[in-house]
Amino acid sequence: MPPPSRLRRLLLPPGTRRDKIAWLAKLSVGKMREGPGPWLRAVRRGLFDALPQGLKARIVRRRLGAQDYATALQHPNAGFDLEQPGLISVILPVYNQADMLAASIESVLAQTHSHLELIIVDDGSSDAIDETLARFVSEPRVRILRQSNQKLPKALSNGFTFARGQYRSWTSADNQMEPEQLAVLKDCLEEDPTVGLVFSDYTVIDAEGAPLRGSTFRPQNRSSPESAELRLPRDCSALNVLQDNFVGPSFLYQGTVGRCLGDYAPTLGVEDYDYWMRIGAEFGLRHLGSDQLLYRYRWHDNSLNARARELRLFEIGRELMAHEAERAKWRSAPWGTSEKRLHAIDPKQQEHAPQLDQPGSYAMCLWGPDPELPFDRPQLFEDERIGHFTAHPQVANSLALFSDQVWLVPEGEPMQRLARACANERLHFLAHNPLAERSRRLPSPWRAEGKPQQLLLLIEDFAQGKPERILLDQVAELRQRGWQVRLCVAKSSEAGRDRAAAAGLEYLHTADPDSFARVLERKSIHLVLSQHCLLGAAEAKQRQIPFVQILHNSDLLRDPEAIQAYREADAHTHAYLCLSRELARHSHLRLGLPTQKLVLAPAAVAAPIPAPGAREGRQDFSAASPGEAAAAQGRAAEAAFELDDWGRRLDCCLGWFLQGGGAVAARPWFAAKHRIDAR
Repeated sequence: MPPPSRLRRLLLPPGTRRDKIAWLAKLSVGKMREGPGPWLRAVRRGLFDALPQGLKARIVRRRLGAQDYATALQHPNAGFDLEQPGLISVILPVYNQADMLAASIESVLAQTHSHLELIIVDDGSSDAIDETLARFVSEPRVRILRQSNQKLPKALSNGFTFARGQYRSWTSADNQMEPEQLAVLKDCLEEDPTVGLVFSDYTVIDAEGAPLRGSTFRPQNRSSPESAELRLPRDCSALNVLQDNFVGPSFLYQGTVGRCLGDYAPTLGVEDYDYWMRIGAEFGLRHLGSDQLLYRYRWHDNSLNARARELRLFEIGRELMAHEAERAKWRSAPWGTSEKRLHAIDPKQQEHAPQLDQPGSYAMCLWGPDPELPFDRPQLFEDERIGHFTAHPQVANSLALFSDQVWLVPEGEPMQRLARACANERLHFLAHNPLAERSRRLPSPWRAEGKPQQLLLLIEDFAQGKPERILLDQVAELRQRGWQVRLCVAKSSEAGRDRAAAAGLEYLHTADPDSFARVLERKSIHLVLSQHCLLGAAEAKQRQIPFVQILHNSDLLRDPEAIQAYREADAHTHAYLCLSRELARHSHLRLGLPTQKLVLAPAAVAAPIPAPGAREGRQDFSAASPGEAAAAQGRAAEAAFELDDWGRRLDCCLGWFLQGGGAVAARPWFAAKHRIDAR
């Protein structure tokens, strides 16, 4: 008698209809053993697919309401700081998968579409991940962030906070992209820019990277038990109606869509499925339309799909479908009722935001062609339920200095449609994700342990005055965070040398570009932070050392010759830190500096000047009344806290510049609404 395996091949030849029917029957029995839920879900999906197209469309319209996707995404991106044309932002969250991380990173960097940025978010790993990260930190397209463990949804949201691509995607440390994935998906979105997201078929691999044969993973999308190719539905109408997260890991969506939807849901447990349904409802999504396999998804013991029963993914998915049904009713409810109000703000006539007392209130601020007006309306940027819409690129770039809720879109129906989508998603998300659950702490730029960064502080001279006191505060904060700080002056003096020695600073003097270049090389400088001095900007740029300028209020009073010098040095300057809103206005509109290099970094309260008789850095309040002493101590404590907070933000910003990150993406670290994760 032949062995069982040979007998099976005789009765059920591989690849035949009998083989597939037997395989599906076996899987059905397995599903029934799991309980009626998974089995009934598969039956419902099969019945839905068998319905005529017209009937399926009516079912979807009844669930989602009539949607017009075509006008929401028709807008120009050229010259918009928040969405760099053609750039693809890829986020890679990782937690304790150091053994597979390098292959995943290399697959992103090997893309045929090379205009990309890869933002890796280490979500508090405890394995040997630093060895892998150190290999890629100097790669120009890679940025590496680290945070204490906040789980996958917040790791994704944090990564996309710093993304500036026209298109977005994310991948996992245990999976790999095919070289042409991003190029093919991007071409599809460019051919049909009215679609929010496009996805493709993919290959399933095992723990060793070989094609996975004979598994139980998504049998409805495989042609046979031995096939490792996942052929996904071309008809996407069932995504929001039937429980089946078929979009898969190979996808690309528009940056406008991602900024409109905002954060991934922090507590649902199926954050990707929830996000795809939101995109499908507001903007539409589609299959690539070809059989190209653009991704390698790894099925192993620790993958989410392999642990589906343990993680209760079916039950969580069922809860998500109920959540989506409720959300669909919210979307289809008319505006202008007590539950949903959409306010329009004309900033020329209205300096302050309206009172958005009702939970369902959202305001769209409609900005005209004046690029200076955003600098005069700070109150309009304080509420996250206000979106900023304009048809003028220069105004959009001014707005982006103060908020990431900015959209460059043609006036009329496209603007109205996008505003309604933003309002729907933002208000529903805020209502169903309490502040304590959705709050997240921003990560910090990764740095190698035991390797202090060499920072050169460049100034004209080191005289005694308020700018120098602020400078010493900055030095103390950066030293506390591991920076090796040296002082370099263009004009030397004995008094300045003595003050530097008293502060424990190495004092260097460079009178010309050549001597400055020698300092950069001899001291192995990693970053130059300049105040009121443009000496050596070109020399730093030639050596790929970021040259960052801090702009103070004294920079407002510059003569024409000095202004011209600033403009000439701009080609060699990596970024400008503007310590006030007025400085940002002056830098852009008067000095002519580009907005994409500006970071609004409101100055912290300077540390109090020690009073006579102060001991150990503390002021002596013994001569004051108890009330005066308590008030003075309170002010001193508040100043110290603000200075420490500002120092933490400055540390992150400079660390980002060291990795080659730009100024626009660094702005969130100075946004008051964000807290920063402790190192």
